[in-house]
Amino acid sequence: MSYLIMLFLISLLVILHEVGHMVVAQRCGVKVERFGLGLPFGPTLLEKEWKGIKWCLHILPLGGYVSFPDDNEDSDVPPDSPQRFENQPLLNQAAIAMAGITVNAVIAVVLMFAVLGVWGAIQSQLQITGFAPVLTEKEAVRNPSTLGRLGFYDNGKRLYLDATTPIETAVLFRGFLAHNIDQRFDVAPVDNPKRVLFTYETSPAQAVGLQVGDVLLEASSSKGIQSSLEGFYSEPTQALPSFLGQCEIGDDLTFQVAEGDLTGTPKLAKTATRQVTFPLSESRKLGIYLGLVQEKVPVDLGTNLRLTASVLTNMVVQNFVGLGKLFTGQISPDMLDGPVGVVRFGGELIEKTGIQSGLWLTAVISIILAVMNLLPFPPLDGSYLVYIGYEALFKRSFPPTFRHWMNLSGFIVLMGMMIFVLGNDILKLFR
Repeated sequence: MSYLIMLFLISLLVILHEVGHMVVAQRCGVKVERFGLGLPFGPTLLEKEWKGIKWCLHILPLGGYVSFPDDNEDSDVPPDSPQRFENQPLLNQAAIAMAGITVNAVIAVVLMFAVLGVWGAIQSQLQITGFAPVLTEKEAVRNPSTLGRLGFYDNGKRLYLDATTPIETAVLFRGFLAHNIDQRFDVAPVDNPKRVLFTYETSPAQAVGLQVGDVLLEASSSKGIQSSLEGFYSEPTQALPSFLGQCEIGDDLTFQVAEGDLTGTPKLAKTATRQVTFPLSESRKLGIYLGLVQEKVPVDLGTNLRLTASVLTNMVVQNFVGLGKLFTGQISPDMLDGPVGVVRFGGELIEKTGIQSGLWLTAVISIILAVMNLLPFPPLDGSYLVYIGYEALFKRSFPPTFRHWMNLSGFIVLMGMMIFVLGNDILKLFR
């Protein structure tokens, strides 16, 4: 049942996107000849004419469309009629092209606002789950049992530095090792204690009295820099690195913490103050492992509005960043999910956590659809905005033949991408 709910929500997004185009087009006087859910290839499952429009349901559930007389060479609407999209004023054309994008953006805002208002927001806090030792370079002492061969793992390959390693080589490795202090290390006795080796030092955070289970609430420095380490969703994970990045060597740092344990309720525990001098270690690390303590809390109207705007803005930015990484090869296309993958993932979310998770995912997908349709890639809505902008700027339109071939080429590429994603979805089901 949860999978059918998710399928319905995704289908509703596509339908409402196209309804946006249809309603604005009709208000502008453009004739709508067809309204389709799915792509017009292969068998048509349902076709019915109502109020002068052919309503179609196609077997390929990859989007939808609204068809104007401009799209039909056999249309009985005269070439110079204002019922054609191309004969409308440029502002009307832009409004029609933007209608679907606007609907998706509004849906995302409404759904997120509703979920936050009804079910509350996820408040996050940073909790210390362990301590990371800091590596330092020290002269070997006489007791060989305290020294050893230091091994670490790099992509599954085990590498070693030991007492037989020349000092120059050890120094070269030192910087690399210091950036891998959270990896697994292995120490074993060696015979020669007369070389410079890497040894452990206690985590600076542990040395000033921080304990496993403590929750970081606030941080401040002697230079007046302050940061709240509590917040909603991912705010705390961004706040701590930002705070440390503003601190300078020699600053005295003060942390307000809620004392607790990994099974307790941090917000009910007593608070304490911990002080330490930055940078704590040569690697400028606190030497702690952090986890997120999350709970649902009710939010007032102001917080709801702020969170909705913040989350959606961040999603839009991350969408463009993700697209950039996809086109530059930093993200593999195999990681993309199509309609099958989204329905499967959403159905599992609804089963495990409730309908609110499905609604939240629907809001996320809605804003993704809005961003994707803004791209100036034919035949997406953004390409029409490019055509309209060109005509407004240069007082002439692109030749019809050019637009036809651009739209056809873009459509073929887009269909290829959709087929790839759909095939990838199906393969994932069998893995």
